[in-house]
Amino acid sequence: MVEIRLPRFDVNDEEAEVKKIYVNTGDHVEEGDPLFDLETTKTVETIFSPSNGYVKVFVEEDKKYRYGELLAIIFDTMEELEAYGNGEKGEVVEVASLPEIHGETKATKKALLKARELGIDISEIRKDGIIREKDVISYYVEKFGCEPGGRKITFKYDFERVVIIGAGRGAEVVTDIILEDKDKIIVGLVDDHVKEFKYFKFNVIFNDIFEFPQSFDRNFYDTVIISIGANLKTMQLRDRIYKHYKQFDIKFTNAISKTTEIRRGVEIGEGNIIGSRAYVGTMTIIGNNNSISYGALIGHHNVIGDSNLIAPGVVTSGSVTIGSNCIISAGVSVINRVKIGDNVILPVGYAVTKDLSSGTIIKYSG
Repeated sequence: MVEIRLPRFDVNDEEAEVKKIYVNTGDHVEEGDPLFDLETTKTVETIFSPSNGYVKVFVEEDKKYRYGELLAIIFDTMEELEAYGNGEKGEVVEVASLPEIHGETKATKKALLKARELGIDISEIRKDGIIREKDVISYYVEKFGCEPGGRKITFKYDFERVVIIGAGRGAEVVTDIILEDKDKIIVGLVDDHVKEFKYFKFNVIFNDIFEFPQSFDRNFYDTVIISIGANLKTMQLRDRIYKHYKQFDIKFTNAISKTTEIRRGVEIGEGNIIGSRAYVGTMTIIGNNNSISYGALIGHHNVIGDSNLIAPGVVTSGSVTIGSNCIISAGVSVINRVKIGDNVILPVGYAVTKDLSSGTIIKYSG
């Protein structure tokens, strides 16, 4: 007999809903016959029979089941099905499907995982019936002329796997932005104070933020982004984290809202957060690790350095230069061609009408 259990279709899904059951207990099925349609948050997948036999169904339509739960058992004979309950356990097989130009490629879960591990497009394998792990290995040997391990394989994923550094309110903003991006998935958050990310239900890795590069395998994620940075103190921390991670060659991603308007010729570095309804003008250059808030309007031909906080409602005219590690508070406006140095702090609503040298601090006078 062969047990069929609910496969994991997505890293963020712990369960799937049975939308359709094609067979009843006692039915005879052939290898490749459809058994169930399962719906996750992102897709609907069909589970096919891995062998010939008689099926016993353990689930119901329109109900949700968790990853690993038993869906059905395929017995070799009706007698075995009727005698079920004697404690024997069958081979666990997880079956998945992939679209193909000329129909459909059916493969066991182990075969799919092995194909991904070896960098093989499983739709290239031509076989009647279900493709199994041994078929993938045979195809590999035939294609490359050596056993697996004879050449270096790069593991490929369909999504960019992102770890968010920090799990506070800033992380909620960054999460909201990344969830808009169909090419990225969040695989977790890292924080040394917050243990639970309640609203979005992502896992928080309770770990010293500065030890993360040394503590976690790079195969777990592709890129990171720092969500910390809402004032001078936290922006200084953000800058230290970024520089520390770069010593370990950590790759950073950008979190840019889909509602941000980015004009032609703009260049944006890495690790930047750009909030909703922001505007970045033509030919502007933005460095790394900046936090640019919602509603900020960055004019054309601006040059912005690294690790700056540009708060909501900031407006810069054309050809403005802003150094690094600046705090540009809410509602600040900057006239055209002004140059602002490094480590400049400007208060709420301040109007910049002349160049400001590095280290300038303008105190609020309201």
